Parts: sequence; C-alpha cells; structure tokens
Amino acid sequence: MAKPALGRGLGELLSGTSTTEIRSVTETRTAAPRLSAGMSTLVNNPGETQPPAPQAPDPGVVRASLLVADAVLTGGAFLLVFKQAGPDTLTTLLALLALLFGGWLGWLGLTWGRPVR
Repeated sequence: MAKPALGRGLGELLSGTSTTEIRSVTETRTAAPRLSAGMSTLVNNPGETQPPAPQAPDPGVVRASLLVADAVLTGGAFLLVFKQAGPDTLTTLLALLALLFGGWLGWLGLTWGRPVR
C-alpha cells in the first residue's frame, strides 16, 4: 500500500535518523493521469486543439451602434421633458443625464477606430 505524501519519511524524522538521499516534497508520477473531458478542458492539455480566439468587432458596426444609442437617448430625453406639462426637478435631471450619456456615446461613435493624431 502506498504511503500518502505527507507520511513519507515521517518515521525517519521522528526517530532522528535521516537518509542520505534528499527527497523532494512533491514527487511526479511517470504515467500521465487520465483526465475526464471537463478536467482536460480546465487543465488545457497541450495535445488538444484550442478553440479559435474571438475576433474584434468591425469598427463600422461599433460606431453605428454608438451613434444610434446617442440618438435614442437624446430622443428619449426630449420626449421625457416635453411630454409633461411642467417638468419637475427629477425629470429634468434624468433628461440631462440622458443627454450627457448620449453625448458621450456620440463622441465615442465619431472617434471610434480613428487614428490618434
């Protein structure tokens, strides 16, 4: 029966006798262990093929999406403010926040993918 890793050499250590050879703390096995499919995915065995890396999105699609988000937020802010008879403070603050966020998205949409000067 094999001794556990922590029990190896414990008797020698307690009795005060030592062996001339130095044993490593961690011993490696000569035979590779058989891993399940889930474990081999976690360990990433070098023999297995890696899935392809995700590609970066097209800058034109990102720019268009940001500009559309800007237009939707700006339109929603105007509808929120002008739909009511008298806008209150909370409505005005929400509309200003939507305009600021929409402006930031619009700026990102205009400058996305452009070379830095």
